[in-house]
Amino acid sequence: MNVKTNLIISTLLTISLASCGTAEVSQSNELPNDSSMIDDNDSEVSPIESEVISSDVVSESTSSETVSESIENPYDFVDLNFDFSKAGVGVASTKKMSALASYSPTTFDKSTYKTTTTSLGEGVDLVVATFKLNNGNTITPNCVVVDLSKANIVAGCYNNSTSLSDYYKKATPYEAAVAYERDNPSKKVIASTNADFFGTYPCNAFVKDGIILKNSHHQDSTDYPVSKPMLFGVSESGAKIDAMTHYSNYDENVAASLTTSGVVLIDKDGNNKGTHLFNKESFLSKDAIGIISTSTTKKSFLAGSKVFKYMKLQKDLCRGTEVRGCLVEEVTEGTSVKNTDPDNFGYICFGSNFAGYTLELGDYFSTLENTIMSPDGTWNYYTTIIGARHSIIENGQIAATVSQETSNGCKARTPHSSVGILADGKVVIVSIEDLHYGGKASTCTGVTLSELADFMRYFGCYDAANFDGGGSSQLITKNGLNGLGSFVVRTKSSDTGSTDPSSSRKVVNTIMVTTK
Repeated sequence: MNVKTNLIISTLLTISLASCGTAEVSQSNELPNDSSMIDDNDSEVSPIESEVISSDVVSESTSSETVSESIENPYDFVDLNFDFSKAGVGVASTKKMSALASYSPTTFDKSTYKTTTTSLGEGVDLVVATFKLNNGNTITPNCVVVDLSKANIVAGCYNNSTSLSDYYKKATPYEAAVAYERDNPSKKVIASTNADFFGTYPCNAFVKDGIILKNSHHQDSTDYPVSKPMLFGVSESGAKIDAMTHYSNYDENVAASLTTSGVVLIDKDGNNKGTHLFNKESFLSKDAIGIISTSTTKKSFLAGSKVFKYMKLQKDLCRGTEVRGCLVEEVTEGTSVKNTDPDNFGYICFGSNFAGYTLELGDYFSTLENTIMSPDGTWNYYTTIIGARHSIIENGQIAATVSQETSNGCKARTPHSSVGILADGKVVIVSIEDLHYGGKASTCTGVTLSELADFMRYFGCYDAANFDGGGSSQLITKNGLNGLGSFVVRTKSSDTGSTDPSSSRKVVNTIMVTTK
């Protein structure tokens, strides 16, 4: 074969291996935590702590031999068709629910229980229940039941804004709905009600339209519930009610935060080994993971780090700056590496204090950026996350902590707002009016947290959590089908007692049901 033929073949092979993206992933944007704006880079790793690596650019072309070797895949243990989705990459986790056991309420007589159902649109029903508590008080919960295959649930807030300068500003459920429809002219809001507890800021993490507006719970330890603070979220896979993490340690769960970048580690058997802190090249640190060489560049790494060469996989399936790879060689000598084939290989560095499992050749990983990630993967890939507070129902049972809760007036009979997920996966948003709480009625129609839990379990909730109540509770729905018509008040705010949809307490965020 002559020189000209060799050159043509080498050129064609090089073109065929063009990468779909770069392996360098940048850090997440600044995210608010409690009452101040923080920078995740500052909170996790500072430039001083990271001992910024030095680099010397080296101009070196990729040889045809290297390209040919990549095509033939010299590593027989690498599965080029490894199924990352089975390990949870790109797929939001939901809870598998089973049929509920029969249940008899203890705080009310089920013989007094009646319901009336009205359709609000495709996949959305308003169920008005009535029953008498053991003390004779009549309770009338308004329950919006949502089939997420036919309708959406989104987060609402002041001016429908995803700006960090606005996330703590307040609006009524009506104002939030109007702002959402203004910005989404093809969608209609079917129902809107209040959500997270708040003071100056939301009490819990808040994600709207895939953007983190608050990345963790606030740090006032006197206000935490006995249960772990709960969150409600929606993804393409469905809805979920859960704590920030599944860590058994209460304080670890409370201190955990969301981020928009991370590394999912997967062992060679396909077992997900969690989501871990990821830093770009100039912020490598002892307790994090970073890509340290993505081009023909000689770069040094921190002493004590564990460094692997990885083979890039499934580049045509990568999204944006995602990198999927398999660890193929371990760097055992020196403190620097140089990548001679950036189209097909890279290097990944695990800091000396990395608290992961023991890494081995043949393990896989995937980096992600601009995607919601949480420390143990609980909230990975969720685009809506709204803070609730107290756990009410867990796995079809009233949470053991319900009777122990004392914060936020849990022992008193007050207006209540809450959210639940039924055994069939449908979401129910519950709103209970009590104008007596605001001094505008002589009869109490509110409930305690225990009475609310009793009702929601009887209604069929597999999981449920408590939203803000009191004067914040107000539910409005459209008076026509599928978001047509005008808003009407279903649950009046005890602050105003008004049937005017615009007359209620301004709240920090809302939960809204919309058309698909």
